[in-house]
Amino acid sequence: MKCNKLNIFLALSLFSLLSFSQTQFKNGIELLQYVESKYKVNFNYLPEEVKQIQVSFTLNEKDDLSSILHQIYLHTNLKYENYRANYYNLSLQKYSYCLEFIDFSSNQSLPQLQFLVNHQESYQSNQYGKVFITDNAKITHLSLQDFKYTLVEDFSPLPKSATCQKVLIMPVEKLKEVIITDYLTTGIRIENDLAISIKPNQMESLPGLVQPDAFHSLQYIPGILSTTESIAEINTRGGTHDQNLILWNGVRMYQTGHFFGMISALNSFAPNEIKVYKNGSSAKYNEGLSSVMDIKTFSEFDAKNSNTIHANMLGTSIATSQQINNKWKIDAAMRVSFTNELTSPTYLQFSERVFQNTDVVNTIQEDIKTSDVDFFFQDLSVNVQYKATEKDVLRAGLLGFQNQLDFDEVNRTTNERAANLLSQESYLAMLNWERNWNKKNKSEIQISGSFYNLEGFNSSIISSQSIEQKNEIIDFKISYLHQLQFSEKQSLLIGYDFQEIGVTNQNRVVFPSIFQLDKKVVQIHSLFAEWKQKSFGNKLQNQIGLRTNYYSRIDEVVFEPRLNIIYQLNNQHQLLLLGEQKHQSISQLIEQQQDFFGVDQRRWSLNNKDDFQLAKSQQIELGWQYSDRGWLLQSQVYYKMVEGFNSKSQGFQNQLEFANILGSYTTYGWESLLQKKWKQIRLWTNFSLSKNDYNFRNFSPSVFPNNFELSFANATGISYQYKQFSISMAGRFHTGRPFTTVNENNPIVNIDVNPQIQYNMPNQENLPTYFQVNASVDYNMNLKKSNLKFGASVMNVFNRRTALNEFYELDNTSTIILTRRLTNLGFTPNFFATFYF
Repeated sequence: MKCNKLNIFLALSLFSLLSFSQTQFKNGIELLQYVESKYKVNFNYLPEEVKQIQVSFTLNEKDDLSSILHQIYLHTNLKYENYRANYYNLSLQKYSYCLEFIDFSSNQSLPQLQFLVNHQESYQSNQYGKVFITDNAKITHLSLQDFKYTLVEDFSPLPKSATCQKVLIMPVEKLKEVIITDYLTTGIRIENDLAISIKPNQMESLPGLVQPDAFHSLQYIPGILSTTESIAEINTRGGTHDQNLILWNGVRMYQTGHFFGMISALNSFAPNEIKVYKNGSSAKYNEGLSSVMDIKTFSEFDAKNSNTIHANMLGTSIATSQQINNKWKIDAAMRVSFTNELTSPTYLQFSERVFQNTDVVNTIQEDIKTSDVDFFFQDLSVNVQYKATEKDVLRAGLLGFQNQLDFDEVNRTTNERAANLLSQESYLAMLNWERNWNKKNKSEIQISGSFYNLEGFNSSIISSQSIEQKNEIIDFKISYLHQLQFSEKQSLLIGYDFQEIGVTNQNRVVFPSIFQLDKKVVQIHSLFAEWKQKSFGNKLQNQIGLRTNYYSRIDEVVFEPRLNIIYQLNNQHQLLLLGEQKHQSISQLIEQQQDFFGVDQRRWSLNNKDDFQLAKSQQIELGWQYSDRGWLLQSQVYYKMVEGFNSKSQGFQNQLEFANILGSYTTYGWESLLQKKWKQIRLWTNFSLSKNDYNFRNFSPSVFPNNFELSFANATGISYQYKQFSISMAGRFHTGRPFTTVNENNPIVNIDVNPQIQYNMPNQENLPTYFQVNASVDYNMNLKKSNLKFGASVMNVFNRRTALNEFYELDNTSTIILTRRLTNLGFTPNFFATFYF
């Protein structure tokens, strides 16, 4: 193909030389002098402007002077004005880019071709296939709006130049693959396998965010919500957060948030791309009953070096991407919070939301208070790439992040103090070797490890008792992948994984002395294969896979079929059929609601054969997608069943709080999204309807609503961008989650022996509806060799307070029932500045 392109360029150049009129010109000055002589006119112009014009076009010398001047204008952007007989003023209209569109097959220029620059501005080539762009912004993306043509090769960012740069395109003879380049905002797109791809460093501002937070943006996608506003509790189609498989360069992340779920643990300014699958995921993915979120953080070789410094009211980030030479490249990013030094309005609102109903702000004894609350977070990531040969690339990555909370318990009378500490940290590392044997064979081998630790130290002044709690995971994995590309339409992916997961849960009590240690290890051996094929003139795209897992601890082999079929009716319409079956060996359980001070009470635990079996999910989905002229419409129905999970993973705070039973849930529903793009304005709205019920056979009643059922949800947003200024606003609305009320006639039973709250039927009532409006505004200032972007955001613009959860507990006398509510985040402003250089 490269040789063919070179031949085309040589032919075009030769054709240009031979087709000139008999006179040839070195530059614009010689051209104008020739026209002056031929047509007996005088031109007034700036020689330094006209001299830079390169004359690589042919004029029709049979035309009159007016036509000749108009031809010159269309070829060069040199504007003319007749101010008196035979005298003309000529001025070069300044531009940053000149593009010339050439048909790859006919070598002819393409007039009136419509295209988009950077997903936003629409342009059209003139009658000679040229267009002059005056915007100073760098062109990083170019897409054609005419479905009859496509780019010959992937578009690469263009340097600014006075010379017209040729863009080769070719006619599309078959159906064009429908790729939605903008989904909610720039930087979010739908891939051909229906994965939702998110590139934070390409995203515009999303409502309420001061940085392109990928995990927060997920909550604007139909079917993905957080019932508690926390990204540490993302619910996909009714599943719990632990049912999301979240991978960082193939390494599982067991911690996804800073500030205990209020901020993404992923630094948005490091090179990132996240692909999200709600269904129909590849056979290479293991576990993740509800979704897969696959994060890649290695930037492309030969991409421009860049640096970023960002600061907001919570912390600061620094990121850099540097190519040392043609073999080495390094990407690094670091983030540190201000929270232990600066008490900003943003921090106050976040801490009020996070520490509700926890030991940080609540104490049972009236004469005890908490003080000196000190919290901070930090993270660091480093990626190194080494291109050993043209066929071999070595990659190594390291990611670490930490949250730490300190506070004192103080006796109001004696001023005696007891220190308390909560620490959460994760470290991930990977080493990958990729080998391209030839054009049809590619292999990858990867070794990786993930370490997670949640540790709390709780001391009491009253009882002189101290409690140490610990939850630790060590996850080691070796993977091998091989891809066979038989043709452009057929490929086969095969692979093997070995994974060993060890989970430790520890409780140590001093006075009285109690020590509990629970340590479990499971080894998983997996084989998988996946076949991709396009047929019927590329109308039908099949992705069919099968994964086989062997779990050593329970000595069980399971099979997991995967299905992803897309039928393209035409350039606008697609029909979708997705399905998958998955298993999961590890879950997050809640033993006591006040574990780890009640701040992050979930513990990771292996599914032990003595307690319960592997959790299993089955899901099927049918959908339709329409895309044309800035419109996007998606609609899908799904049915999903998950069985074999433990009740302790569901966060019950009613009569099932201390139950340890197996159950299942069945959810089915409808999701849709409607989006329209008008030049600088984008408007979108999405809807979801669902029904989600538990089934616990060993409990009465056995069937009742799921804790995470939101029967109706909607999000609607609008964004506007004008040059360097952008603003966005969105509202989220959903019905309240189910909760269990207290029996008013007989609220407390066994008062004298073992007082307990007597509840009504589980989850028969719903909390009030949730509605929140968020907004963001920013301005991008273009400097000589850098950019400065600054702005502000507001979460919960109208300060509407709503209960996210409601539960009950007995007071310290066990005679009064206390009502506890978890309310949403209040009016939360934030400000930011980001410097790109």
